[in-house]
Amino acid sequence: MRGRVAAVSLVFTGALNQIGEFDSGVSAQWLGVVPAIVVGGIATIAVACFYAWRFPELRRAESLTSASEWKEC
Repeated sequence: MRGRVAAVSLVFTGALNQIGEFDSGVSAQWLGVVPAIVVGGIATIAVACFYAWRFPELRRAESLTSASEWKEC
């Protein structure tokens, strides 16, 4: 079972790079290079702020070893 899980993980990890490159290329083609970079940066900051707001426990965690102390959502 371990080999199958590792194989699926490797396929998704490898494929996500190409999907990201395709997405960036399409955005740059439609919007232009500089606007695509700005929109991507704003979207990244928006997602980080959303997660910080939605899961405040993540902001207060001092290390990953304290993850077992987090309460269920």
